[in-house]
Amino acid sequence: MNNDEALRQFSLLKNIIRFSETNKPSVNLSEIEKIIFTELPAQLEKNAPPNFPEVYFDFKQEYERFKDFILYDKIIGKNVVALGGGFSSGKSTFLNTLIEDEILPSDITPSTSVPAYLVHGDYAEVYGINTFESKV
Repeated sequence: MNNDEALRQFSLLKNIIRFSETNKPSVNLSEIEKIIFTELPAQLEKNAPPNFPEVYFDFKQEYERFKDFILYDKIIGKNVVALGGGFSSGKSTFLNTLIEDEILPSDITPSTSVPAYLVHGDYAEVYGINTFESKV
């Protein structure tokens, strides 16, 4: 790996793990999650209906779908095709060849260790969801 490639990958890694005011999620998911996962069960502990565990489980699943809707809005309504395989098995190289562009990093060492979605559009745009659930 040459120096320019190493710097590009390091810059990408910094964007993935950094928190930035400009990359805050459009909805403050941490506040919603605090209510759903902490406050709601505590409030309902004494007055919960008999089927509360079942209802609460269903509610949490619906919240996860809502969260995906917020974070992955670019793939809503799209047909999704999954490509899987072991580390360094050629998935990124295959997709780069398929779209005739070097979009995804590819190397002999593992270089794409997070899920990546490629969506057809009018112009090239790259973004990801970092560890703070912010789009970068």
